[in-house]
Amino acid sequence: MFSIELELPSDKKLRIPELKNRDYLDIIKFCSNDDLHGLEKKFRSILPLEKLSIIDIFYTLVYIRSVFIGNEISFAGKDKIEIKYSLDILLEKIISSHVENNAVIKVGNIQINTSIPNCLYFENIDTLYTSTIKSMTHNGIDIDFSDLSKSDQTVILDKLPTEVFLKIQQFINTLSEELSDITLIENNDLVGLEEYRANLLGNSLANFIKLIFNYDLKTFYEMMYNYNHFVSNGSGDFFNLTFLEVSLIMNIHADRIKKENDESKKQNR
Repeated sequence: MFSIELELPSDKKLRIPELKNRDYLDIIKFCSNDDLHGLEKKFRSILPLEKLSIIDIFYTLVYIRSVFIGNEISFAGKDKIEIKYSLDILLEKIISSHVENNAVIKVGNIQINTSIPNCLYFENIDTLYTSTIKSMTHNGIDIDFSDLSKSDQTVILDKLPTEVFLKIQQFINTLSEELSDITLIENNDLVGLEEYRANLLGNSLANFIKLIFNYDLKTFYEMMYNYNHFVSNGSGDFFNLTFLEVSLIMNIHADRIKKENDESKKQNR
């Protein structure tokens, strides 16, 4: 299976597989239903996002959108003019926004290692706490928090002393000051492009991912029908290709038909 090695803002390296149409269709449905929780679960089921910070996760998803779906996103500007924005610019912004922040919390015989959250969607305050805790040591026993199920994480969280929660909250407050209001898209009054800012400790990044991955379902099914009916002769490989590959093949097919029609017109003159 083809994959791409990606260097992340944290300098980690990650191999990512192609985003096939069978998975992209699920993603479109989650986006269309405004289901951020389901959307993140889908991404985690097809991508190795474990133990990545929210910045690395965001960078990975924007990169995948750029490479396998398209490098540009569109906005409506003044007088409903379509404005195209390159995702290469956004990827550079994410790299420049990367920070590292870790803290060790010690209360009695409990030691907790905390860092930047490792999830994209925060369902509730518990998600913020559990995604910030990386590991802990209790009575000499080491626990990797990311290896635990959500239910086991919650059980441990419920048993932690109040003092631990207060110290974790202090760390989160520090992160909030450092990671709040990152500008993803600059304001441009000339063309009517509004600024888009995001807080890394909220769901604005998840909403932005939903925005750039969403696609009209009817148009997607029309592409599938046209490809299967007019291009591939029913080969059934549509869902094994990427969206960008199908778009390229459809354009080649359209160019060939136009060329044949032009040649036919010349001969009939």
